[in-house]
Amino acid sequence: MKAARITGPNEPLQMVELESPKPNENQVVIKVKSVGVCHSDLHLWEGGYDLGDGKFMKVTDRGVKYPVTPGHEIVGTILEIGKDVTGFSQGDVVLVYPWQGCGKCPGCEAKNENLCDAPRSMGVFQDGGYADVVLIPHYKYLAKIEGVDPDAATSLACSGLTAYTAIKKANVNYPEFLVIVGAGGLGLMGIQIAKAITKSKIICVDLDDKRLETAKELGADFVVNSNVIGSVTT
Repeated sequence: MKAARITGPNEPLQMVELESPKPNENQVVIKVKSVGVCHSDLHLWEGGYDLGDGKFMKVTDRGVKYPVTPGHEIVGTILEIGKDVTGFSQGDVVLVYPWQGCGKCPGCEAKNENLCDAPRSMGVFQDGGYADVVLIPHYKYLAKIEGVDPDAATSLACSGLTAYTAIKKANVNYPEFLVIVGAGGLGLMGIQIAKAITKSKIICVDLDDKRLETAKELGADFVVNSNVIGSVTT
């Protein structure tokens, strides 16, 4: 198998040949169909996060070890399954949930693996989807998808879940109106989710008229260009 790996901060991606993984027990090997490029992939390549005021948080201080194959927004087709895998078969098209944990800490025991004390996130702390195939540690991290463009589906377990959680929280106390600031990738995802799961009037605020037009097309009831005070379009 081929994989594109980050060998160190700000180093060019290296195309390498690796031995194809074999699944054990609950593991699954998938052939990658589509993989998203998240901004956190860029942070991984840069070696960390600019915190401002001259402060920089290194990813290696958080447990990242180079070289690593990035890519946590993964859609693929199942190639092989371990002997204990149930509910999935070869050929199934699946979306990968990448925010995996150690399975032992309090967060994991409470079924909040995204809050794990020792995270094992795909494409960050273990090899991800910038490769021909990828090994998924447990079939519970997979969801079958049908009738969805694989390219569009890759971000559902990343920006999709981020927007979904925010919409759910925001809608609890103020169900009549919902304001989404920014019509970028997350904002536009949020508009579509809000349209599907709430009865709120959706207001989108941005600086760019073209983005606001897209926001209307995707379901925003009102759009506001924050460069123009009092500018509201229905």
